[in-house]
Amino acid sequence: MDCQTVRTEIHIEPTNATLLTHLESCARCTSYAQHMGRLDGVLRAELFVPAPAAVTAELHAVATRSARVHDRLDVAARDELFVAVPADLTARLQLLVAAPAPTRSPLDLALRDALVVQAPSELTARLQALVPQAAPVVVPELVPVARPRRWVVASVYFVTAALMVLSLMYAGQIYGLMINQLGLNTWLSDIATLPAELLNQLYTAYPQARTVVSTLVRIQQPLQWLLVALVVWAVVDMSQRQGSREGPRGQQYA
Repeated sequence: MDCQTVRTEIHIEPTNATLLTHLESCARCTSYAQHMGRLDGVLRAELFVPAPAAVTAELHAVATRSARVHDRLDVAARDELFVAVPADLTARLQLLVAAPAPTRSPLDLALRDALVVQAPSELTARLQALVPQAAPVVVPELVPVARPRRWVVASVYFVTAALMVLSLMYAGQIYGLMINQLGLNTWLSDIATLPAELLNQLYTAYPQARTVVSTLVRIQQPLQWLLVALVVWAVVDMSQRQGSREGPRGQQYA
């Protein structure tokens, strides 16, 4: 353990065995520890300010009175409990501290802990008894939002589908006019005959491919019907789930 670590740990855990062993062998760290001990003793002796007997008696008298003297108690507590730092204590601190402490150093934390003066529990209880209770917070009830009817949703879906179909038909007409104007019919016909030419080349190179292609053509229509059945089943299942969810909500709104 080096000297810098020792000077940091001495403010946090001064009874550490490793720390004490290092202090026995290092004169500089021992002098630093004694210096900090004297500083701690001076701070504890100077910062302990007992409450004056007159202030204590006045606070007890005010606490035992009726609740109409809240303002007087507040003013008395603010005026009497404010303690200014003595000038001689400031001079001693400036002489004892040679260099400014770094931000949030262990010495700074120790000073912060020493400067915190806890109020007596009896005085805290009496002050809390003088403060009136806060009014309870009233939370407004949540108003359920009405959902649209099922026929309204179905109508919106139907109108949307009709608009999409009309848009596709209109786009198809525009596409046909553009093809006729640009003269792309020959090019499209060549592209349409390209799959047949590729299949002929495949049949010439691999005669067994004809059987595979014919099998795929035979099962094409059953696969299409199977896909349609799956889509219909998904739509029916979704509508049933939506109806089961809207059932309790409709009863609640009713």
